[in-house]
Amino acid sequence: MAWHLDALRFKNGSEGCGRIQGGRSMGSRREHGRVIYVFEVQSKGSLDSLILNLLKSMHNAAVQDVVAVSDATQLEKFRTHAAAVPGLREKLKHWNYTEVLGVHGSLEAVNETINRRLVPQGF
Repeated sequence: MAWHLDALRFKNGSEGCGRIQGGRSMGSRREHGRVIYVFEVQSKGSLDSLILNLLKSMHNAAVQDVVAVSDATQLEKFRTHAAAVPGLREKLKHWNYTEVLGVHGSLEAVNETINRRLVPQGF
C-alpha cells in the first residue's frame, strides 16, 4: 500500500490550497522547487525490500525525507535495520499506522464539515 499528498502550494512562505492524489510520496511544491516525502507502507514482508525501496527513492534530489509506516513491532525492527544504513538513517522518519488512520479520519471529518457548511449545495 502506498500513497502521497502532492501539490500543497507555498507562496512567500505561507501555506496554500492543496490536492490529494494517489502514488508513493508526500510532497509539497514551493515557488523555487519541489519537496517530496516518500512513504513506504508495510504490514509484513522483507525489511531489506523496504530499505531498498526507500534508498531508491532517495536518488531523487527533491526527496527531503522518507517515512516508514507500519505497526509498532515492524517499526522497531525497521529502526534496528535502518540504523546501519548510511544516508537512510539521517532521512528516515517512522509513523505508526494507527496514527496515520487517526489523521486520515480527522482530515476526512474536516473535509466533510467544510463541504456541508461552506460549499453551496449543487456546487
